Amino acid sequence: MSDIRDIRILALTAEGLKVAEIAQSVKLSPDQVSRIRRELYNGYGVHDPISLVITAIERGEIPLPSLPAVNGVSLTPRQQKILDWICQGKTNEEVAQEIGLAAVTVRRRLMGILYRALGISSCRMTAALIWWFKMKKEVKARAKVA
Repeated sequence: MSDIRDIRILALTAEGLKVAEIAQSVKLSPDQVSRIRRELYNGYGVHDPISLVITAIERGEIPLPSLPAVNGVSLTPRQQKILDWICQGKTNEEVAQEIGLAAVTVRRRLMGILYRALGISSCRMTAALIWWFKMKKEVKARAKVA
C-alpha cells in the first residue's frame, strides 16, 4: 500500500467504523470511501472487511491487536462449528447454506459469539481472532506431520 489515506481507511475499517464515520474522519465523501475500500478489496483479492483486515495483519501493514482470553471460553458445538467455518474463510451465506439458516441469522449468531461470548468489539479484533485460530490449527497440523 502506498497511499497514507488508504492505510488510514484500512485502519478505520479494522476498528469497525462504518463508511460514513470513516468519511467524516478522513474528510472524504462516503462514496469516495466506498470506492477506495472496493479498490482495497480488489488489490488484496478479498471481498469483505474481515478478510481485508486479516490480509493486512498477515502482511504486517496493521498491528495484531491484543485479544481477550479465548482459551477456556465455553462455546456450544454449533457456535464452535460456525466459528470454525468463518475461520476457514466461508461467508455468512455459505455457512447459512451448510446449516440451513438465513444468512442474517448466521450473522446474528456470529455477532453473539464474538461480542457476548468472546468480548470481541471490532473488525480488527475479529480478524485477529480468526488469524489466531488459523495459526493455531496450522501449528497443530505441522506437529502431527512431524
